[in-house]
Amino acid sequence: MIRFARPSDLDEIVAMGKRAHEKSSYAAYTVNDRTCRDTLRTCMATESRCVLLAIDCDNKPTGFIIGAVESYWFLTNVKVASDWMTYAERPGDGRRLLRAFVRWAKEQGACELELSISVGGVAAERTESLYRHLGLTSVGALMRKTI
Repeated sequence: MIRFARPSDLDEIVAMGKRAHEKSSYAAYTVNDRTCRDTLRTCMATESRCVLLAIDCDNKPTGFIIGAVESYWFLTNVKVASDWMTYAERPGDGRRLLRAFVRWAKEQGACELELSISVGGVAAERTESLYRHLGLTSVGALMRKTI
């Protein structure tokens, strides 16, 4: 099942976020629990942002997607949905979360979807394969350098 997150889910989301963070290209940075909770609360309370949870049969969160719908900085009439972070512990949760996110984004008026991948190796290959299966195409790359 997929549902919108509630404030009572914060501890579980932060814990999952930390597990995802350890595997991401951001692992060198320390997670700040307070910042996570504040950001999640803001997303839950803002109409153009969302936090969706995958829930197992015991009502335990097993994945999430955090995302937003915003206009491009150079256009006012084109809204794009983008994920800030996606994490799934069980097979199939990622696909279900993304489909629910796309439904929500359409309801918010989005006409484009941009998803990112911040993990490497096999996880990145599986994620890219899922994105392509859902109809997304690569439009560039994220480049990073510590300065």
